[in-house]
Parts: sequence; C-alpha cells; structure tokens
Amino acid sequence: MSVNPSSKSFGRFKQWFYIVLEFLGAKFVSKHGRRVMFIASLYAQITQLGRMKAEVVAKLNAVMGLKITREAAAEFPAAVSDIVWRGTDVSSLITQELSTGIVDERRAQALSARIVSLSPSWLRYGNQEMEADVQQLLLTSYSDLLQAA
Repeated sequence: MSVNPSSKSFGRFKQWFYIVLEFLGAKFVSKHGRRVMFIASLYAQITQLGRMKAEVVAKLNAVMGLKITREAAAEFPAAVSDIVWRGTDVSSLITQELSTGIVDERRAQALSARIVSLSPSWLRYGNQEMEADVQQLLLTSYSDLLQAA
C-alpha cells in the first residue's frame, strides 16, 4: 500500500523535500551514493528505525559492503526513509517468515523484485544489482541486523 506524495497526509514540507531529493539524487548522487541511500533507507523502513545506532551502521556496512567511512552516511537515509519511500509501507511486504529470520531463497527473490519495483526511480542503480542487494540483506543479515537495531 502506498500513499500519494501529493496527499495532505504526506505534508507540504515532505513533498518539497522529496522533490529536492529526487532532483539531487537523479542529477548529482553517484551510483554508490544511491546504493547507500537505498539500502540504509530500506533497512530503516523494514525495522521501523528512525535513527541508526553505530552498531547497526557497522553491521550494515560490513554485511552489505557499503564502504561507508562516516556513520552519518547511513544515518541520513534512515532519518529521511519515510520521505524517500513516499509513504510506501515496505514493512508490510515483509512476512512472518522474515521476522523469524528464516527466509528461503525463492521467497527472498520474489520479495526483492517487489521491493525494487516500489523503489523511487531516482534511487535506482540497476534492477538486478538492487534485487541482489535486497536478497543479500534478507538472506544473510536480516536477523543479525534486527538484533543490532
């Protein structure tokens, strides 16, 4: 389920901020920057985190190979994840099997494709790469990262 970014519930400031993010993201953010923004904001949506602790950033960095040198590089996407995902309820896609930490490859692949299809176009850095990143997040690290949250 998603909320239209032009709806009143999204808020005028969030609308404006999304437009700025979209413009800057599409024009000036590198592929690596979009990848960090995608993974960190997705993780924040899945776990319902508004702020990432240093331990979470370190684990996310190590598991996903993000090569983040400053903690703030992952904290910002987490803080604005609701704006980045425009009210899309990504966590509703995460089923009971994910919350137990047991995810099979077939289910992770299907969920990954769905999540990538819902991601903002300006955040894309390649559908196959993004799907592989989501699968890795779900299969390899979900339970460990959730414990760190």
